[in-house]
Amino acid sequence: MQNSLNFIIGGIDVKKILIAFMIGFVIFSNTFLNVMPALPFDPEPAIVNPTPAPGDPSVTPKVIVTCSRQDFDLVCGLAGATDPLSYVWDCPLQHGSWSGKPVTIVGPLIGAPHTIMVLEKLIALGARMILYFGYTGSLQADVRIGDLVVPTSAVSGEGTSKHYYPEIYPPIPDSTLVNLLNQALSGVTAPVHQGAIWSNDAIYRETVTLVQSYQNLGVKGVDMEMSAFFTLGKYRQVAVAGLLAVSDELFTYTWNPGFNTPIFQEARNLGAQAVLDTAAAWNESSTAGTLYLLLE
Repeated sequence: MQNSLNFIIGGIDVKKILIAFMIGFVIFSNTFLNVMPALPFDPEPAIVNPTPAPGDPSVTPKVIVTCSRQDFDLVCGLAGATDPLSYVWDCPLQHGSWSGKPVTIVGPLIGAPHTIMVLEKLIALGARMILYFGYTGSLQADVRIGDLVVPTSAVSGEGTSKHYYPEIYPPIPDSTLVNLLNQALSGVTAPVHQGAIWSNDAIYRETVTLVQSYQNLGVKGVDMEMSAFFTLGKYRQVAVAGLLAVSDELFTYTWNPGFNTPIFQEARNLGAQAVLDTAAAWNESSTAGTLYLLLE
């Protein structure tokens, strides 16, 4: 993809000229017009890249990440993780096993920038399959507190994804991993939904107009990470998928939190076991990126 965006005309690198023009326009507009437009997507290699370093913790090919410390402790407890805590970018990490298969558990990761910064390092350290276990606020009347949602796509309202791919690329999970996750959920008592998730950086700016707009598009819920998470998986060709427990409701345009309800706590327990079952079922011969490759 990167090579296809580099083009030379008459020995002139047109792409570099366009980028230089845009940077010049930003400087001009900021100086004279007090306007700061966003720069276009730049496919060039980054200056800083994630690499292993002395003292980094070991990471298994299978990784589960959580959005809360409570769920990190829950998954670690189920997986029998008893080793001393390690850290990646100050984020706790432990190792456990499920059905005899080793797994690395990491969390909490909150928000797209923090999530991607940590996951980039985990991938550099050997992660090849990553499951995200998090929460979502419902945008649909049939998606209620205590339900579970398997995101099949995401709408990016965050600022990280656009640095990996142009916005024309829809963020989607790995199809093989989603199928394994659905198999793991086949016997749970909680209702399970599938569909799009809206990922938003600003939880205190989820307005009625925005909620209505995504609601009308059929988007199931809102979170802060899925779109960037799926985008990174495609970019690094690592199998990724998510499972979200419905923690609150926004579909009436009045916030209804359910974090402390027994039904939500049960959904957390069911979800934790489902992601562990999925991690155990996945193996490195699974076709990571099956659905990603269709978008190249």
